[in-house]
Amino acid sequence: MILREKNTIIILTIFFLGIFFRLYNLNFEDLWHDEILSFWIADPSISFIETLNRHNELEQVPILFNLILKYFYKTFGYNIYLGRYLSCFFGIISMIFCYLLYLQSKNNNGSIFFITLIAFNIFLIKYSQELRVYSLMTLLVILSLYFLFKIFNKKQDKLNYYLFILFLFLAILSHPFSIIILISAICLSLIQIIFFKENLIKLNISLFLIFALSVIYYVTYFLNLNELTPWITQVDIKFFTNLFFSKFFGSRILGLLHLITLIFFIFRFRKSFITSDKFLVLVFVIFFSYSLPLIFSLIFKPLLIERYVMYLIVPVLLIISNSIYNLEKIYLRNSLIAIFIFLTFANFITEDTFKQIFKKIDKQKPDFYSTLNKIENSNNKYFIIKKILPKNKEKIKFNSYIDLALNKYVEKYIANNNLKLNLLSQDKIDFSNINEFWIICYKDVDTSQCEVPFEKDKYLVKDNIDFIRINLKKIYLR
Repeated sequence: MILREKNTIIILTIFFLGIFFRLYNLNFEDLWHDEILSFWIADPSISFIETLNRHNELEQVPILFNLILKYFYKTFGYNIYLGRYLSCFFGIISMIFCYLLYLQSKNNNGSIFFITLIAFNIFLIKYSQELRVYSLMTLLVILSLYFLFKIFNKKQDKLNYYLFILFLFLAILSHPFSIIILISAICLSLIQIIFFKENLIKLNISLFLIFALSVIYYVTYFLNLNELTPWITQVDIKFFTNLFFSKFFGSRILGLLHLITLIFFIFRFRKSFITSDKFLVLVFVIFFSYSLPLIFSLIFKPLLIERYVMYLIVPVLLIISNSIYNLEKIYLRNSLIAIFIFLTFANFITEDTFKQIFKKIDKQKPDFYSTLNKIENSNNKYFIIKKILPKNKEKIKFNSYIDLALNKYVEKYIANNNLKLNLLSQDKIDFSNINEFWIICYKDVDTSQCEVPFEKDKYLVKDNIDFIRINLKKIYLR
């Protein structure tokens, strides 16, 4: 009884710290390019059709997250600082269901170890603080696996099948890579039928229904897709030495530790994994998450980046945690636990997520705050946002939407921070009586090295300041 209460206190403390580090300084960084697009697409004042048009023009992922965000803004207000709380909420719920998922693995001994690694995983924390789909996708994948595990434990419970269908289909609606969970479950079912002569009829019906609905949705999705991830590059040789594990776990050393340990345990416990529905499906998820995108990339276009498969952190840690606690040699088990915990915390205290509690840290995302406050504190409050020059005619509409998104975000930034600034239109500046103003150039999307968008003999640069990923010029029109 005393031990149970002690474990409960430890688990609640880990949850509290995990929640704290996901919430702390949530809006320290301003929104970056992709987040700004989500912010603009989810504008609650526009119609559903306009939201759909904006999404189809700008995004390469399904619309589910942006729709949820739209109604979140409609409920709580269209404020630049609110959106990340939605992503953070998904991250916190993910942490809770990770713990419940581990309990479904029937090895409760390692639950504290497992949830510690999840709570302090720097990659999961990072994407819990970003206004993009990835925290939602990860949550839905975890929920899908949770109810799939419950099906394996209680095969006759109809509610588990309904919830498995719901959450896996929602995961597939959030991101195409979630289809890998479906493929893994189908492969598991086929193995059960072929090798173990066990036909999981209810599960097979569920998988067929999800497959049919997914095909119907993705036929429409690909017909309306503007283009397929043109910015993703082919993975290099270095990728095959760590499989993104160095990014997933925060450092090269931790990445190699997790990867080597994972491979060792899959080989060491291969016989028990083959006979375990739960762990075999996790192995399939890991295998297909790398192999299928790589095959697609070789045949068609590069498709594999770390955030698309960030859900892999959960099955990797599930396998490692359970396997460590299945080791018969207590000394080896305790040594591995000590090494993982020590290196995880040693790496964590070097991260800005931890260091920001004690000292000021540098920003990494575009610093709109410093840029706009520079204008606010000057004697000239007029400014424009430099328009993006399209590389080809096909990109004119796409770039015009990015311009609109940037302008909307900055407008809201000014309103939410009560700044006394005047945002002007670049197209209309020639027809105004204003001859001195500021130009904001967002370096992430500008292709001209932030050149002034006027003829050289018609202006004089009076000030030129570089902020993080933003250039600010004060010019005088002759």
